[in-house]
Amino acid sequence: MATATGTVIPGVQRPPFTDRLGAWVKAHRQLSTWIGGIVVVGAGLFIWNLLTERRSEEIASRDLQGARFAFENQNLPLAASELAKVIANYSGTNASDEARLLLANVRLLQGQPQQAVAVMKDYAPVPAVRTGRRPTGFWLVLSKTWGASARPERHTKTPLPRRVSTS
Repeated sequence: MATATGTVIPGVQRPPFTDRLGAWVKAHRQLSTWIGGIVVVGAGLFIWNLLTERRSEEIASRDLQGARFAFENQNLPLAASELAKVIANYSGTNASDEARLLLANVRLLQGQPQQAVAVMKDYAPVPAVRTGRRPTGFWLVLSKTWGASARPERHTKTPLPRRVSTS
């Protein structure tokens, strides 16, 4: 057993952990019941959350397939409508993110670059212009699209200069 200072006396064995835990539970029955109830409710809520997320992802994916079918058949107005519904109804799912990208593409194909920018503003990270860095990736493409539509006189179809190899 242990002395008052918490040291173990050599040669004396302590009871197993399960026996000590059982004795503590018997001594603190009400507290043990509350702790057990909280753990069970927490586990139930966690499992319920996982199941509902999976179910909403499946439904969103199915709705996205219908919108993608309309897009592939060049029915852009229907595709835009269905994609907007997926984005609105299933925000936060992977299907919603994919629908947002596809809706921006539909808007560009419909000749509506400003609406494509509006669709992507919520999705994309803060543009580099605000942070002082050069735009890269999505924002570079978006700035070129926005700039070309806002000022058509600046948009020319001259080819880019080729890089000359020195080897």
